Amino acid sequence: MAAPIPEVAPVTMAHCFVPEFELELELAAVLAIVLFFIFIPAGLPRI
Repeated sequence: MAAPIPEVAPVTMAHCFVPEFELELELAAVLAIVLFFIFIPAGLPRI
């Protein structure tokens, strides 16, 4: 049962040390989703 702990530790460390990168990824994902939902319905009538 001690095996999963070393695997989880680097993830939490990376999450603590790279908050800007995490934030940029979240913003990029949100932006992509918003653009997707704006442009896909707008493009449907043209097809």
